[in-house]
Amino acid sequence: MVNVMVQGLAGFLFLGLWLTPGASGQLTKLNAAYSAESSWSLATWVAFDAGYFKKYGLDVNLVLIRSAATITSALIAGETPMIQLGGNGTIQAALQGADTVNVLTLVSIIPQSLVVTPDIKTADDLKGKRFGVSRFGALSDLVIRRYLRKFGLDPGKDVTIVQVGGIPELLAAMNEGRGNLWRLPVSARAHSGEKGRL
Repeated sequence: MVNVMVQGLAGFLFLGLWLTPGASGQLTKLNAAYSAESSWSLATWVAFDAGYFKKYGLDVNLVLIRSAATITSALIAGETPMIQLGGNGTIQAALQGADTVNVLTLVSIIPQSLVVTPDIKTADDLKGKRFGVSRFGALSDLVIRRYLRKFGLDPGKDVTIVQVGGIPELLAAMNEGRGNLWRLPVSARAHSGEKGRL
């Protein structure tokens, strides 16, 4: 089970709140990225909208960069020195030798729903089906593969996994019938229609 949801951007924000004096001069401009339009990004948006970044000397431009691999690449390249994402991207990069650090976890579990089409009643019904994830290697992909193994299925042989995009694209693909199972954050569950759930 994936145990850690790392929220790097919020960690840098909170460290900055404690370590940085109030902004009295020119603000430091920087890009900060988040990887999903979900409640997990709420802390970042609250800080942005409430003016906390500016209060502590930062002129932040928030940028949406979907997928852990892409947002982590932007961090490593220096394009976004602060990011908020599921921890898998920075952890995988560190394991491959990159100098990445996870600062804070806001959510220590991954509150997800596996949403399925009505024809799937048991785990055995998953074999041969098509599954939508945001991107290969992203948190949605890792979670789906983990649960498929838990159900006794080989993700590389027993099912087809396709990249669909972020939460809006996953919801659209699901409601258009372009697959049988999706991994959605709990915050997106209300928009998933009348699908079933494992």
